[in-house]
Amino acid sequence: MSLFFGQERRMDYGERLPSSGKFPEEAMVKFDGDWASVKALSDSDLLKMDQADIAYFSPLPPDQFTEVVSRSLEEWRENPGRSFLSAVGNAPFARAGKKMFNSLEHQTHFLAGLCRVGGQGSRNLQAVRSKDHGARFHRERGVVAITASEAGVAYVNQMARAFHVWEKRNAAMVRSGAVKLPKKLYRGVRAGELEFPEFGIERAKGQMYEEFAASLTQARFDHLVGHSVGPMFPGNVLSFTANVDVARYFANEAGFVVSVDPREVDVVAAWSFNEELDGKDPMTNKHEREWIIRLSPDHKFPPEEVEITASEWLMFNGDIRGINLAGHGTKATYEMNGLKIESRFEYRASGEGGSVRFSVDGEWMEWTRNQFKKEKGFDPVPSSADEVRDLQFWSYDRYSSRKPVLINRPSKTLEVKPAF
Repeated sequence: MSLFFGQERRMDYGERLPSSGKFPEEAMVKFDGDWASVKALSDSDLLKMDQADIAYFSPLPPDQFTEVVSRSLEEWRENPGRSFLSAVGNAPFARAGKKMFNSLEHQTHFLAGLCRVGGQGSRNLQAVRSKDHGARFHRERGVVAITASEAGVAYVNQMARAFHVWEKRNAAMVRSGAVKLPKKLYRGVRAGELEFPEFGIERAKGQMYEEFAASLTQARFDHLVGHSVGPMFPGNVLSFTANVDVARYFANEAGFVVSVDPREVDVVAAWSFNEELDGKDPMTNKHEREWIIRLSPDHKFPPEEVEITASEWLMFNGDIRGINLAGHGTKATYEMNGLKIESRFEYRASGEGGSVRFSVDGEWMEWTRNQFKKEKGFDPVPSSADEVRDLQFWSYDRYSSRKPVLINRPSKTLEVKPAF
């Protein structure tokens, strides 16, 4: 009996599969030789296609293929790395005998993802044999690695072709002008999500942490703008957003926001014409205005398309964006609109969470940002239109007698440069 997965959202699919008898180096699924007709499709051909025409390239009837596409988009919103959509990454480079996936781990996520959305029965999947005599199956990050039988390889190629046609049709719609494009698309990335080389930067004895962290962030920035994205990013099919604030949210004060012109990349899917990507994300409760795009592995981000969001770098360099990023043990002092202001992080009385509070020199009251606006008549977080004087960031311990230590070297008047 063929078993289709979809009800159980979290499991190790490989544990219930038979062994393929293949060791890891033999288990990679490869492209077959039937991709020429897909590559030959012109924009005029693609724009005439509906979902039934695209489903013709798959092994599924149109209704089921449509359901697989829809569930793959939903899965993408939950975890892009486990969605079937991640499989289209290498489709433009398909040629007979070339590996379909970048790694066995990627392949395992893809095949399991295809099961989850109802597109592949387990009869065509097999577990990868372990070279370790003490283990039956090979594992990738603790999960049993998966490969496909001969019939499964043919099936996976058909599904990948159909998804690639679906992707090409969407990109053709964008190129034709049928889809309104934003001026820019943004992606927030934390430094730990990218593959960087070892820079040999170590914290010197007695060196302030913020200085060390800032130098490491600067090295990462220099590498990011000087090299192709292929080796750094987790794939070439990635989520971007039309809302820069959403991108900054995902960067989480710990990395970068990068931007691209949507006219210079291929659009795979978008919230504006794929309803599964529309609406507030259930995890973030934000309308992310999500676009899934394909970046060329050779793409390089110029310096003006990369914004540093790492809080330590911003503070060490005296950047006004650091004012609202004060954390435990740091604070900012500055002058704006004739008032000397201090910002620092305060925990809630419960000890769980907190927010940045603002106070004015000579006054005992501390306000949240919104309270300050109401009481003083202006936003204490500067914008590009504000003049900020004597901005200083400090490392301090409010519960000890240790004197605050200056983090940055301020100028008297700061020129505020707008970000994106």
